Amino acid sequence: MNSSSDAKANVVTVLLDQDVLNYNLVQQILDDCQRSGAPSSYRTTISEILNRSDVASGLLGEDGCLVVPLLGVTSAAVPATTESPSVIVVRNEGGEGAACLELRDKKVLIATQELRISHLMSRYLVLYMFEDCVALDMIRATEALEEEIWVHEMSAQSPSPFAYEPLPDSEKNAFQLPIVAMRIITVTEGGDTSEADASHEPPTVPDTDTPERSGDTEWLDDIPF
Repeated sequence: MNSSSDAKANVVTVLLDQDVLNYNLVQQILDDCQRSGAPSSYRTTISEILNRSDVASGLLGEDGCLVVPLLGVTSAAVPATTESPSVIVVRNEGGEGAACLELRDKKVLIATQELRISHLMSRYLVLYMFEDCVALDMIRATEALEEEIWVHEMSAQSPSPFAYEPLPDSEKNAFQLPIVAMRIITVTEGGDTSEADASHEPPTVPDTDTPERSGDTEWLDDIPF
């Protein structure tokens, strides 16, 4: 396991060896994502997804971890960043919105409601499964980021008349950057994947006039890498 940044960065990325992952659970996630053909996010925990407790000694077994498989996408196409993510609202054809966190320099979007806050209430854990590697991002859940998420979630609740012309099916590529992973799955080893209440027509259009906020804040605790 190798850290790509220091412990005081807004986002700390750790590269994981394949052998530290729970093979059965990983295969279950990949099979489900391939069957669906849609970008998906999978709720699990550190103790479920990792098969060795010494890999991330600073993390707790019950820490929530969101797994995002990116089929056919290499890590070079979605490089790690130490910058704190931003939040936007995306909407579907009907104007229904969802707040999304823009990760990895806005190349991957996931619904904010899917971020499992850890036991320490101070970080979000996102595990990316690329074609060539596996990477764990630890994102500081600062007060500024939490406020930005709340503002955008409130904005998403209001319908918008904003409309767009969807691309013909032949031109769509679900895993073309930026990837919007709005399919919501809870997964446990040996169990069936359980899809939460979510639209099968994920929002794809950013709400450009949604306000964004940022600012300095104290860390709630240190990320352990």
